[in-house]
Amino acid sequence: MNKWRTIWLLSILFTVSSLSIAQNKKDSLVNVGLALYADEEYNKAANIFDQVVREEQVQGLDFFNAARMWAKANDSNKAFDYLRLAFNYGFIDLDAAEKSNDLRTVRRSDGYRKLIAQERAFQADSIISMVDMVRALIDRNVVIFDNKRFVSDIQPWYDDRSAIEDLILQVNDERVNKTPEGHIDFRSKSLIIKNSRGPIHLNGLALKSLEIRNSNDLSVNKTRSPSSMEVVQLTNLDLGSFSFNLNGQTYVRFFSIKAYHVAEYSLRNIIKFYISDSDLEINTRYRSSFEYELSGSFGGPDAPLNDVTIRNTVFRKSKGNGTTITALRFFNDNLFIENCIFENEASFGASAVKKVVWPQNRFLKPVDLSKVEFEKNGLILPYRQFEAGLGVIDMLRPWKIAKDKLLITGDLDEVKDDQAFSFLISSYKFLLDNYERGGDKESKQEVFLKLKKLYSIKDRQLLNEQFSITDFLDYQVNRLSGLVSNYGTSAGKVVWMSFLTILFFTVVYSIFNNDSQSTRLKTIIARFSTALMMSVMAQITLRASKGASLRLKWLCIVQGLIGWTLFSFFITALLYQVSV
Repeated sequence: MNKWRTIWLLSILFTVSSLSIAQNKKDSLVNVGLALYADEEYNKAANIFDQVVREEQVQGLDFFNAARMWAKANDSNKAFDYLRLAFNYGFIDLDAAEKSNDLRTVRRSDGYRKLIAQERAFQADSIISMVDMVRALIDRNVVIFDNKRFVSDIQPWYDDRSAIEDLILQVNDERVNKTPEGHIDFRSKSLIIKNSRGPIHLNGLALKSLEIRNSNDLSVNKTRSPSSMEVVQLTNLDLGSFSFNLNGQTYVRFFSIKAYHVAEYSLRNIIKFYISDSDLEINTRYRSSFEYELSGSFGGPDAPLNDVTIRNTVFRKSKGNGTTITALRFFNDNLFIENCIFENEASFGASAVKKVVWPQNRFLKPVDLSKVEFEKNGLILPYRQFEAGLGVIDMLRPWKIAKDKLLITGDLDEVKDDQAFSFLISSYKFLLDNYERGGDKESKQEVFLKLKKLYSIKDRQLLNEQFSITDFLDYQVNRLSGLVSNYGTSAGKVVWMSFLTILFFTVVYSIFNNDSQSTRLKTIIARFSTALMMSVMAQITLRASKGASLRLKWLCIVQGLIGWTLFSFFITALLYQVSV
C-alpha cells in the first residue's frame, strides 16, 4: 500500500475516534478496516475490527468480519473466538462461514466443527416455545428466530406474575435472574423474531431490544379459524427498544409493555389490535420543518385494520435533546382510545377511520388533526381532553424557534403562514361541525370561542402589517365582544358586566354628588340609594337626574353609552343561546 493511502486511512481513523455518534463512528471504523483488508494490511485491519466490536451498536456481522481479519493475520485462535461471538450476536449465515476462503485455517479445528454442529442444531429447531426462547437468551446476546412455528406453553395469557415463576421452574437454569421489578433479566440481550407463525407469546422479560416482523401477509389463502390463529401476545415486558412490523395476524395484543424507544411500527391486515396499561415512546424525530424520520402506521390505505383499542396507556415524550412528536397514523374501521396520556405534541397524520371514540384522554401538548379523515357518523372527541388545543406544522418560522414548539397553536408570532393558519382553522371547524351534529354543547362552546380568538389574533397580525381605521375599529369591537360576552355567546356574562357597571357608577355618583363634596364613609352610604337610582336611569336612558351637576351629566352620558353597548351584546348573545 502506498504511503499517501496509509496517511489518508490514518487520518480517517483519527477523525472517527472523536465522533460523538456511536453508529457513525462504528460504520466509519468498519469502512477503514475493510479498506485496509482490501490493501492486504491484515494486521492493521484486524486491529481496527478489535475497536469495531467494542462499539455499542456491534452486530454479529462485525464479529464475523473480525474473525476473517484475524484468520488472514494468522491468528486462528482469535479468529475462532470471534466466530463464536458472531453466532452469539445473531450471525446466522452458516454458508458464509463454511465457504469463506479467509476462514480456511479456522475450519481445520475440532472446535470449529463442534461450533457449526451446535449452530446447525439451533437453527434447525422449527418449533419454538417460551421456554426455548428463555434458554436461548441465557446462552446468547442476540437471538434470532426466522421462519419458525411458535407454540404457547405459558398460561394464562394475561398479566399473571405466577406465569413468570412457572416459566423459571420449567427453564431450570441457575443463571436466570430477575430484575427488581420482577422481570426475567435479559437487559443486555436482544430478541428478533422474523417471518414466524403461530401464537407468539412473550411474558415477563426485560430485554435490551425486541423486534418482531413478518414480510408476508399471513392471512392470504388462510381461514382464520381458532385452531389456525396467528397471534402476537406481549405481556409484562420491559424493553429498551421495540420494533414491530406485522402483517396478517388475527390478534395483536400488548399488555403492560414499557418501551423506552419504539424504533419502528407497522401493522397491516390485522383483525384486532389492543394495547392496555402500557408506557410507550413512539416519537418521530425532526431535523428541520421539512426533514423527519417516518415511524410507520397502524394499518394502511390498502391494508386497514378492523378494530384498534388503546386503554390506560402513557405515550411518553422523548428524553434528551432533539425535536420529536408522537406520530400515530391509523387506517382502520373502529378506533377506541380511552384514559390515555399524551405527554408530547401529537400528530395523527393522514389517518382514515370510520368510527372514532376518544373519551377521557389527556393531550398535554397541542394535537395535529389537520389531515385526518374521520367519518362524521359515530365520532366522539370531547374537546376538554385537548388541554393545549390543536396545532399544525408551519413552514415560515426559523428552525431555531420551531424546534422548541413544532406545532403552531395560533399565537401572534405564529399566524403569518396563511396556509398553516388555514389548516389550523379547518381543524377547529371540523371539531365544531362534529359537536353541532352530536349535541355536545360544552365542546361546541369551547371550540367556537377558540375560533373567534384565532380570528382576532389574525386580525391583529394583519393590522400590524397594514393599518387602517376601519380594520382597527373592527378589531377593537371584536376584542370587546370577547371580553363582555364571550364573543356573543354568553348573555349571562353581559348581565354580570352590566351589574358591575351600574355598581361602579353608583359608587362614583355617591362620591361626586353635587350636594356635598364630603368623602366621609357615612355620607357616601347615605347617598347610595339616590346614586343607585341615577346609575340605573343613566344605564337605560343616557339621562342624569334633575339638578345633577354638569360633571355628573357627562358621566351619565358615558355610562349610558356603555349600557347601550352592553345591551347590544346582550341581545346578540341571547339570540345565540336561543338558537343553539
